[in-house]
Amino acid sequence: MWEYAHHGVSDRDRPVSLSTLVESRQTVHQALFAEEQVLTSVGTQQAFATFVRRVGNVGTSVAGTRMQALGLLQGVVRQAALVWALNDGFMLVCLSALGSMGVVLPMRMSRHR
Repeated sequence: MWEYAHHGVSDRDRPVSLSTLVESRQTVHQALFAEEQVLTSVGTQQAFATFVRRVGNVGTSVAGTRMQALGLLQGVVRQAALVWALNDGFMLVCLSALGSMGVVLPMRMSRHR
């Protein structure tokens, strides 16, 4: 994305490709997943407490352990968002292939008659 900004091309004028679609869908999914994993939710707090207890036994400070937990959570959210974005790209490719088959097959069938 930065290479377009570097050359004075706006996001609107960027070429649309499967990779830009996956990149934008990853951003959308990451934002949605991050909203679901708010730090005040009960499940997230329980997971943090478990992580702090387990890592705290090793001798790491609570603040350092909490930062490690946040980093791990962010990594999991990013990874899940990428998987969902790749799934969106796969669905687009499949739908495009099915749609083009719907156009090409009748043309081939009419040519053979």
